[in-house]
Amino acid sequence: MKLENGTAKIEWELSPRQATAIRSEAPILLYGGAKGGGKSYFLCRWAFLQAVRFPGNRGFLGRKRSVDFTNTTLETWKKAIPSELYTVNEQRKRITIRGVHSIIDYGGLDDPLAVEKFNSAEYGFIGVDQAEEVSRDDFAMLRATLRHKLIDNTLPLYQVRLTANPAECWLKDEFILNPGEGFEFVKSLPV
Repeated sequence: MKLENGTAKIEWELSPRQATAIRSEAPILLYGGAKGGGKSYFLCRWAFLQAVRFPGNRGFLGRKRSVDFTNTTLETWKKAIPSELYTVNEQRKRITIRGVHSIIDYGGLDDPLAVEKFNSAEYGFIGVDQAEEVSRDDFAMLRATLRHKLIDNTLPLYQVRLTANPAECWLKDEFILNPGEGFEFVKSLPV
């Protein structure tokens, strides 16, 4: 995949499953399965694309626990996205994408202040890594924040992307056994 952002060019080698998941227009997608399938890389790259595709977009990337996001997914972000294309403000837990005025808030659903912020937050996209850790109520709370308008007053796609390892939880019901309208499941395979 090639992406041009100003003068920068990014070339990503994606597995066929990652490419399917990144290109999906489904409102809500779960990319789940075996360890080693590149799920966190997929999520970081997808979020970056949402920020670039819709200048002025605002998103959220997180996990159940903020410390887990910072120690794992944020480190994956730093490997997956060239550092000259963004800045990270660790105090505010915010990634700013250079040149497009898009912002990605990040963190966890274990912080009462962050959870309170979701009551008034407005996002254009949401990504949750290790979604088997979050509850159905957490997921519903995040979905309710999809109401951000872009700078030109148009709307982004309002998409949610989840990654997960196999687990007996609500994800199996919602995405595999009885998928809701607009829900899609892409099985990740070891690369």
